[in-house]
Amino acid sequence: MANVWTPRDKPGHKAYQMDEGVVRQKRFTLTSAEILALYTTAQEIVPAPGKGKYLEFVSATLFLNHGGTDYANGGNLSFQINSVDVCAVIGNTALVNSAADACVQTTATATAFAVAEDTAMNITNAGAAHITGNGTISGLVTYRVVDFSTED
Repeated sequence: MANVWTPRDKPGHKAYQMDEGVVRQKRFTLTSAEILALYTTAQEIVPAPGKGKYLEFVSATLFLNHGGTDYANGGNLSFQINSVDVCAVIGNTALVNSAADACVQTTATATAFAVAEDTAMNITNAGAAHITGNGTISGLVTYRVVDFSTED
């Protein structure tokens, strides 16, 4: 079955079947309080997929809806699986600390790394806490679930 796309929707997710792989997308929104707390509290974006399954980050697009007060200080954002960065980091001046609405995209890293089975995907700020600011971040993450739980 070549290049056949079939919609397979779940709440908050949109998935398409192509050959044997499944590409999924999930929309999310981070509140100002969640952005300010990202240094100490990562936010789960995609839940753990289950026994014998692994998440593969493909890409993400993030939009800062500037709230009128700039975020100050803070570090870079990154998507992580099992506390490992799985994308090019998003510089704080490119998005969160922007003085106006901003949109950025990031893709998977070109570096090989070990992936843990049945582990969630989080967004985090691993550098330093943002100390002021308001506004929200809306995002769309594209990912795959790789399933080694059954043999063909």
